[in-house]
Amino acid sequence: MARHYVISGPNGAMEKCIVRDIEITKTEIRDCTLYYVTLEACQVIDSKLYNCNTFNSTIKGSRLVDTQLHRTCFETSKLSRCIITTSPLAFGKFPTELRLMIFKYCLYFENRRSPALLVALRGDEKLYKEAIQLFYTLNPFPLDHNMLARCYTLSLAALSRISKLEVECSRGHFGLPPLPQSLVRHSRISEIHLSCALASISYLWVIKALVKLDGVQKITIQWSFLFPIPHEDWDGRATWLSGRLGVAAEMPTPRKWVWSAPAGGVLKFF
Repeated sequence: MARHYVISGPNGAMEKCIVRDIEITKTEIRDCTLYYVTLEACQVIDSKLYNCNTFNSTIKGSRLVDTQLHRTCFETSKLSRCIITTSPLAFGKFPTELRLMIFKYCLYFENRRSPALLVALRGDEKLYKEAIQLFYTLNPFPLDHNMLARCYTLSLAALSRISKLEVECSRGHFGLPPLPQSLVRHSRISEIHLSCALASISYLWVIKALVKLDGVQKITIQWSFLFPIPHEDWDGRATWLSGRLGVAAEMPTPRKWVWSAPAGGVLKFF
């Protein structure tokens, strides 16, 4: 399941709700129950937190269980089996080159969840900046409807490191997500992997993307449905796109087509 994000402005607020498995930034949270939630720069009042992570936040009159608090102030709250850290993380004492070598082995995206190390570093602005830039260099950026809001919160440095897109339909959505302008303007996309059940939607998305992106070297389209859908001619559309790109499609596995530009070139739609 994709992880959700809530990013609010200075006056953003959540009240009297139950929240599970999301990341919340710059939000006032009042009288809520939170499970497996990551909070950054939030104010939490009269709430219950279970198995959460907090960074640079303030907590008042709440109950916390099995929660990690980094550089977080708390008043009149009850804590049970919590971990509290207030000093800079030890990684900051290592040379930059050594830190990046360590990060390289710990920052791979698995099951659409942020790596534990990346989450842990959010309390340290300098280390987090280093890690997030490397993270987007190593991993394809997962683009679905749930991740659209996240695109507009990334720093320019992080956006500039994104070179691979992994595009797919979100649960409950029929089509593919639009290509955010922040990625078009600031990222250098060289590879696109697209997964969808409908050929017509998939190929239309690719055409629009190639019009906006001028550095794409490889495109992979994968049919994500197990059974044939009437009137969806995947092979015919693949042949048509090959003609418009001037590059023959490879088919490494059934239901997957790959177009690669010649060495040193990019894919263009003619």
